[in-house]
Amino acid sequence: SQFMADTAKFFGGCTTALSAMVQLQVTHINVLSKMDLVRAVDRRRIDSFTHPDYDSLTAELNTQVDKKFSGLNQALAALLEEYNMVSFVPLDYNEEDAVENLLLQIDIALNYDETVEPRMASDEEVMEPEG
Repeated sequence: SQFMADTAKFFGGCTTALSAMVQLQVTHINVLSKMDLVRAVDRRRIDSFTHPDYDSLTAELNTQVDKKFSGLNQALAALLEEYNMVSFVPLDYNEEDAVENLLLQIDIALNYDETVEPRMASDEEVMEPEG
């Protein structure tokens, strides 16, 4: 949740996550934890952080820092956009759906149940047990 408060921290977190993904070359899930601490006003912005739009985030970052860093900000955004690997799964331990969604994403990433086709879970959709 700290990454949502400061766009520069978000870019730092994204580059750290990308570096770990590229270097480790293992299945990964990036979790945006402590979502229970995010205010209701900021919850509307969650989508812009879970599946980042780097152009809009770069524009926002350029308004927060000195103009001499705009080239660096654009280069970082281009790097993250080129790899297109960094996304986050929000986790609020108070919401059962959020925990279930994270577990679903982990199961899909690990191919835990190979009979289930990989799919994206929407907020309204909950995976029902087969039987």
